[in-house]
Amino acid sequence: MPTTRHTPTRMCRVCRVRRPKYELERWVLEADQLKLDTKQVLPGRGYYSCPDGCSAQIRSKVALKRRKKH
Repeated sequence: MPTTRHTPTRMCRVCRVRRPKYELERWVLEADQLKLDTKQVLPGRGYYSCPDGCSAQIRSKVALKRRKKH
């Protein structure tokens, strides 16, 4: 029986499409600023977005969520 390696998937925060983790950009909140985590290793809550178009809208999506929370 051949063994296949598991590929982690994540959902784009903007368009809600599931893709393999390596195809998405990861954003992290640091001192209330969104920062692109190019190596995907920074600590904290990560938000994922598609690199084509959705990454421009990620700031407004996360800001809206944080406003509702507080």
